[in-house]
Amino acid sequence: MAKTATTTASSSPRNNLVAAVMAVVMLFCLGACAPERSPYSEFRTLTDEGWFSSMPLKFSPQLVDSTVQTCNVEVAVRHNNSYPYSSLNLVVDFIDSRYRVVRHNVVIPVANGYGNWLGSGFGRFYQEKVTVAEGVAPASLHSIVVWQAMKGCEKITDVENVGIIITPVNY
Repeated sequence: MAKTATTTASSSPRNNLVAAVMAVVMLFCLGACAPERSPYSEFRTLTDEGWFSSMPLKFSPQLVDSTVQTCNVEVAVRHNNSYPYSSLNLVVDFIDSRYRVVRHNVVIPVANGYGNWLGSGFGRFYQEKVTVAEGVAPASLHSIVVWQAMKGCEKITDVENVGIIITPVNY
């Protein structure tokens, strides 16, 4: 006749510690699975004939997460190897739902003093971005208008895209 061994679970301090540690690990794992709020981005493609100072780029952000109380706003520019300047001057207007305008003058450096392109990119295209404003209420971003503001330049060429990136700050 075969003998069978039986064990009984006891409530030892070691078992309680193991259970507590496992519970904490599971909570961290569940927290890591929470959906991450990704930034909103929107880009406009410029024509080959250039970007005229009289041609604003209009953006209408669709921020659907009502729990976001503040966000950061960046402007990004994508240019090619032939862009002739070391920076790009912009005027960025935030327009709220009551049509009040908050204007920001922005300089995006795209090359260093030695003529090396800044930002990221490969081949003949590069992207650089700068923060325009931090801690902005989403209600003040009913629309965003970006103007080319290079002094003495009615038109600039070799800028491929201009975009906005809106990142939620608090949840």
